[in-house]
Amino acid sequence: MLSPLTPSVGLDVDIDIPKYIQMVREQRSGMVQTEAQYKFIYLSVSEYIQTTKAKDCAYMVSNRDRKSRKIQKQNIKHGTEIKKTGKSFEKKK
Repeated sequence: MLSPLTPSVGLDVDIDIPKYIQMVREQRSGMVQTEAQYKFIYLSVSEYIQTTKAKDCAYMVSNRDRKSRKIQKQNIKHGTEIKKTGKSFEKKK
């Protein structure tokens, strides 16, 4: 059901949940009939999106920090360490 939420498409797409429920019903009659079942599907999709966004955000922060550490190591290796002081940077010698 969540096939439209692939990494190549991303999470910012319209999901026609009633359409997908109808497709499931064509294969398995009697699926998703109560209000509680509809709520479960909507909450599950919402949870999936929120969790995936949180993971993506954490991954981006992790990559940014990793790149920053790599650059800092390269600068130290070449004797051009940059020290952060408050909101500005100064070159250490």
